[in-house]
Amino acid sequence: MHTSLIARGLYRIPALVWDQGLITLFDARLSVDDLPAPIDLVSSTSPDGFHWATPKPAIVETKHRGVGDACLVTGDLCFHGLSNLAGFFEDPTDLEPRLARREEHGWASKSIASLFADVDAAFASSGTGLVLADGRWIQSFVVRRGRQISLRIVRSDGHVTDIDGGNESAMTQLPNGRIVLHSRGVGNRLSSVSDDFGETFSPLEVIPELVDPGCNGHVFYWKAARMLAATHLADPHLRRHLVVDLSTDFGATWTHRITIEREEAAYSTAVEMPNGDVAVVWEAEGTRAIKCTVISVNDIEPRVDKPIADAVSLRHVVINDDHDGIEVALPDPSQWGEGVFKIVSNPDARTQKIRTRGKPARQSLEIGDELVFDIRARDEVRYGVTVAYDGRSIDAIKQEFVGF
Repeated sequence: MHTSLIARGLYRIPALVWDQGLITLFDARLSVDDLPAPIDLVSSTSPDGFHWATPKPAIVETKHRGVGDACLVTGDLCFHGLSNLAGFFEDPTDLEPRLARREEHGWASKSIASLFADVDAAFASSGTGLVLADGRWIQSFVVRRGRQISLRIVRSDGHVTDIDGGNESAMTQLPNGRIVLHSRGVGNRLSSVSDDFGETFSPLEVIPELVDPGCNGHVFYWKAARMLAATHLADPHLRRHLVVDLSTDFGATWTHRITIEREEAAYSTAVEMPNGDVAVVWEAEGTRAIKCTVISVNDIEPRVDKPIADAVSLRHVVINDDHDGIEVALPDPSQWGEGVFKIVSNPDARTQKIRTRGKPARQSLEIGDELVFDIRARDEVRYGVTVAYDGRSIDAIKQEFVGF
């Protein structure tokens, strides 16, 4: 197992695919805020998962518009969102799901909003898409009707089907043709299956063995290992402890594990490379870095579950950086619950400032930046505990919260 740094700074939401090498897209942000925000998509490539090219712009916007939450289906096809001043949770929204194709001079995207005319908002689940054995692609989208969030599955031949509940999700196809879907959930990951190539899906069910704090992960069939694999955070409350759990019986039980990171981690996705190794690309260090960990079948070990312990986890950093922008109304996060609402600099505020482009993002910590921690101690969990960065190491600051 080997971990490499792809980029450090205000980068989030990795997408990944193998197409004559590894290709990743991820958000390049000017602040911690999710869409709506002036976000661009940047790209990096690698021949092996160990050596990565310097990220370069891929899909960019102007003024207050932003693009993000990419999902790569192939090296030439991806889904992403486009918004101006209203995102998924705003009502009305201007968040537009889009399909992009890579052409000779870059990516060209078009709206696919017509597929979602009957819902209030929609965006594609980020990460790695699925091309079925017959060549059709199939993609999951998160949709909102009022305050109800559910899933919509779209297939490249135009077929659409809905699944009640769920959130950001990923799919894989087993050797027998079955499609397995895993969705993020608060407390545990959720699963649905299709035995008719995506015509219909079973109701979502809790996966008791795969705990989840409410964070996007991935599911894939690892051919070299002959196992179903799931990347997720093995913690029911905090965004930490990134693992790859493995099943020898197509998901009935999860008996093996590869641990990638025991401390801060968030969104992850993965692809198997031609040599049988797997590249896992993930958010690290409190969403302050994008990393890639290459794993092999030799890293697989029997799974040994341990009791949930006290922990202090850095969720993200709010840069102390005055900037111009437009104030827009921010929905009440209490209507959605912990682990569901979008990330913004100040979730308790009534407005969100949509930053004006022009000033580059600052990629390093400075005195006065706001560190946002989630803490579990003595069976109690506190979210969003903030402290001003004072120049000490993150580990030293964490020690102040031990046994709070």
